[in-house]
Amino acid sequence: MYDAINNILLIKEADARRLNLFQNYCNVFHALIYYNMVVAWGDMPYLSQRQTDSGSRIVRTGKKTIFTNLETNLKNAIESLKEERNESLNGEEGFFFVPKDVARIILAQIYMYQGDYNSATPLLEKVIKNGYYSLDNSNYSNLETLKAINSYSKENILSLRPQYIRNAEKGFKDYSSYSLPVLNYTDVMLLYAECMVHTGQATQANNYLKQVVDAKHISVSDSGITGIKEARQKLLLYSIGNFAFMKRNKLAITEYGIKDYQQLLPIPFSQIDLNPGMTQNLGY
Repeated sequence: MYDAINNILLIKEADARRLNLFQNYCNVFHALIYYNMVVAWGDMPYLSQRQTDSGSRIVRTGKKTIFTNLETNLKNAIESLKEERNESLNGEEGFFFVPKDVARIILAQIYMYQGDYNSATPLLEKVIKNGYYSLDNSNYSNLETLKAINSYSKENILSLRPQYIRNAEKGFKDYSSYSLPVLNYTDVMLLYAECMVHTGQATQANNYLKQVVDAKHISVSDSGITGIKEARQKLLLYSIGNFAFMKRNKLAITEYGIKDYQQLLPIPFSQIDLNPGMTQNLGY
């Protein structure tokens, strides 16, 4: 993760010395990575400038401070990025030059994780009303969907297509027939339905949940958060967004059969060895 962050900050640094055109694009990816790191590990060392010393002592920054910085950067990005459909699988440029909707979704997720559903709602509503994406029968718990994303997908908002992934035993293995969905329209619809529940709009919540259920040809046993949870488990089983959903809706302990401290993952020992200022999460 920190290698990716350092690479983003390297691009920002080089861009700032030249044309200063790529800052907001970099900030969107910086926010995407840090949001998911906070969901997984909680307070984290926060880098806003590139680190050149791998042994630097960088202490944790509180998640509230991290989120405040990310919110500012994402709001600025939304102001300046283009209003268009994202084409993340259309080469490197298509992946990097993200539009406003990508920043909106990440910002909405940050608000929701903090329980601020009122601020998240208009961001997701704008993504839906823009009409660039629509539901299909994709199921992101199935390998077939990951293969199909490589062709045009009505739902794909942001996906990674790694050409090669290092395998310790077999060398480099070609995975170019697979894509890794990062943001998709199913998730957006379920995020919006969740916002409707938490802002007291049950009828609207059920309407958006029903649209997903009907498009995917699945069934859920209930409406509201229970129905959204079941839809997520059937359609987005391996998404880190599910972990965030379970945590913010106080479901993680019972659904995953974990203890309270396990709602944060253990810090890898490699990171503790590299950074003298890093501490292990409580309970590990």
